[in-house]
Amino acid sequence: MIARNTHLIGLLSAIAIAPFTSAPVATADEADVNVKARVVTVIDGCRDLNKNGKIDAYENWRLPIEQRVEDLLSQMTLQEKIGQTAFPSLKIAKDKAASLGVEDRGIKTTAQHEVNQSAGFLMIAPFPSSGACAEAMNQVQQWAEGTRLGIPLIMGIDPHTHIYKGTRIVGGDRSLALSATDNLETVRKVYEVWRKEMRASGIHLLLGPQTDLTTDPRGIRNPDTPGEDAEWAYQMNQSITRGFQGDELGKDSALLCPKHFPGIGCTGGGHDGHQTFLGHPKPPEGVNPGTPLKSTAETIKWHLMPFKGAIDAGTWAVMSPYYVFPEFIEKKRDRIRIVLEEWLRGELGFKGVICADWGAVTPYADIQGGCSTGRVKEEFDRWLRNKQTDEERINGSVRRILAGKFKLGLFDNPYVDPEQAEKIVDCDEHRAIAKEAAHQCQVVLKNEGNLIPLPKGKKVLWADAYTPAQAGELARTHDIAVVNVRGYNGVGHRKYEGQDLIMFVEDECTARLKAIHKTGTPIVAIYQLRGNPFPLPWVAQHADAILVSYGAHWHGAKGDRETRGGWPEILSGEYEPTGVLRVQIPRSMEQVKAQREDLPFDLGCTKEEMERIAAAIGKGEPPPRHLGDPLFEYGIKGWGPTKGK
Repeated sequence: MIARNTHLIGLLSAIAIAPFTSAPVATADEADVNVKARVVTVIDGCRDLNKNGKIDAYENWRLPIEQRVEDLLSQMTLQEKIGQTAFPSLKIAKDKAASLGVEDRGIKTTAQHEVNQSAGFLMIAPFPSSGACAEAMNQVQQWAEGTRLGIPLIMGIDPHTHIYKGTRIVGGDRSLALSATDNLETVRKVYEVWRKEMRASGIHLLLGPQTDLTTDPRGIRNPDTPGEDAEWAYQMNQSITRGFQGDELGKDSALLCPKHFPGIGCTGGGHDGHQTFLGHPKPPEGVNPGTPLKSTAETIKWHLMPFKGAIDAGTWAVMSPYYVFPEFIEKKRDRIRIVLEEWLRGELGFKGVICADWGAVTPYADIQGGCSTGRVKEEFDRWLRNKQTDEERINGSVRRILAGKFKLGLFDNPYVDPEQAEKIVDCDEHRAIAKEAAHQCQVVLKNEGNLIPLPKGKKVLWADAYTPAQAGELARTHDIAVVNVRGYNGVGHRKYEGQDLIMFVEDECTARLKAIHKTGTPIVAIYQLRGNPFPLPWVAQHADAILVSYGAHWHGAKGDRETRGGWPEILSGEYEPTGVLRVQIPRSMEQVKAQREDLPFDLGCTKEEMERIAAAIGKGEPPPRHLGDPLFEYGIKGWGPTKGK
């Protein structure tokens, strides 16, 4: 059904990205961590996980992984196999720290109960420190060690979840910022940091990166995406995957799960896929049809290309939502099968693990995201009765899951050192990488009078600290005013369900800008592109300089929890801007409404020009990028149109 973009993929596959090479798996007698009350004994350097006094094939790290998987699978009951596909979530306590309780659609259990029911995964909530996280993960693995077969768990986090309080590196839930660095080596380094810090804390799987494209400025997940350029996103995902997993999985690797296949950046009107939107009737209570994707048989190829990059680089897993599917698939009942089996498994040749998005269960996925073992077993019992699945399909899922655990060395040594976690997480080396990445993503859109960098000896008003009236009065006694320009959007908020979405500069910010402008004091605007690319026509006309900041930030010295956004060092001249504008900036909401949700580079395009873009994508050719008339076009780099000093 979907022809591959062979011209583009072939070109991009030729680009060499230097990965780290993962080491062999750990053994039980290597670097033992002092975990209280270890359950199993060690025999000849192997852990007697099933407590039978001898070493079975699956316990012997010297044997091939395929042999170990088959031996363990032969010893598992059907219920144990089904349990391995469950991925319950830790709850967050009142103080925002994680507790060892599990929530599943209002039903509360404990992590130990889920482990005893053979859960294969556990979703991690924030912890107060990396050491506390490591200790908790050791406790969970110790519980797993005490089960009948001693199967360890894979611990996962969402990019939005910070495993310890107070730290947030550029990247993760700010993929647009990382993408804007235009530097694949920086991308790789940032994800190496994530890998090292996660593994030190006892976590193995990142439910990301978000691989959807920003082809609609209103999209709810835009700040988490690589932008609207699928060709660049293909390269970026290869660099991410090789930096995070390595050439081959081993004890130093972490696992990736890019999402949300087949790309949900083109939902109708930019609405959250979980909700209905303008023009679609509200469903009956309890029914969630989601928001259809506006991609066509031609343009879906553009949205699949970033996933192809991750798959070509060997990503372990891919996540698919249960609530949004392309409208052009006529057989509505077959949509999830077509997307996962015909496209992901068939067209893209993915042989790894498929994870259902949170709260969903489907017989076409290997992992049932966000679901407790009890709920998963209920669903599988129903599927088995209705012949929607069978034990052979379950065996295939469990094989893929177990192979990942063996390759990470979890059967041989799942424990981590909390003291080492405290040293590795948020260390000076990692802070330096985050700082460099934050600076690399900055880009200048306008620089009249060479106000960037700020001229020496000038009196600068940092206007955000004042009300609009105060800022206007103070501007009279200053040479330059610096103003952060923040936007508002209704994307994703339930109060906008069934309504049109709008984006605009915040009212207070607009008032502050206009009050300063009346004084004639030059304005340096910091366009905070932390969310959706909102229109700013007044700012583009009246501000003397505009610098884009994507919300990327890092911490200062060790122990200093104050974060910085990278842009002050551009203004001071300490760093030069080298970033790239990864999205088009619209002139108005009217222009946004007129564009197609599924097309890149189409702001201000005529219908004929949009058809040209779609046709090029359908043929597997690079689409034209400069046909329309956005306020600021895609790809502006560094100093932009007006070079600074």
